[in-house]
Amino acid sequence: MGLLAKIFGSDSVIDNSMKAIDKVFYTDEEKAENKANLLKLYEPFKLAQRLLALTFAIPFVSVFSICAIGYMLGVPKETAETIIQWNVDTLGEPVFWIMVFYFAGGATEGFIGKMKAKK
Repeated sequence: MGLLAKIFGSDSVIDNSMKAIDKVFYTDEEKAENKANLLKLYEPFKLAQRLLALTFAIPFVSVFSICAIGYMLGVPKETAETIIQWNVDTLGEPVFWIMVFYFAGGATEGFIGKMKAKK
């Protein structure tokens, strides 16, 4: 390195040049490290997805369960059906989109991974 340092002026120029050349090539280890960092950054998003899914899905399913139990205990069929229809009308579409939001990310990633593996 002494000869190159004399030619280019200093050791820091050589070191910085070597680091720059190293950064040009993207190794498998660097890819794995970046993927791990991405997953770490993705954790709050996954937590928000779960919280959103549970906030809407639990009441939605609970109303169906309560109506089914009530029907078995003697609540008139029309009353149970009216409550179920109201549940679907008010929470049905939001729960649908939340479930799509929750499950579509993983499903899409899996599909893309399979398509890449085929090539």
